[in-house]
Amino acid sequence: MREKVYIDLVSGDIHKQLSLKNRMPDVCRIMYDKMIYGDEVLNTTPSGFSSTIKIRYYLRNR
Repeated sequence: MREKVYIDLVSGDIHKQLSLKNRMPDVCRIMYDKMIYGDEVLNTTPSGFSSTIKIRYYLRNR
């Protein structure tokens, strides 16, 4: 089996899975805060705080 190199996370999926209410800005802020060198923002919006924020986190550096 091949080891995963990265994981893509979407803010709306996290918000839904944790059954949060009105916490999208917090979810997005934490997602951005957890980025390290080499990680990529794959999708964003002008505000940067929506349910469609998608970030690729590379696992080899963690």
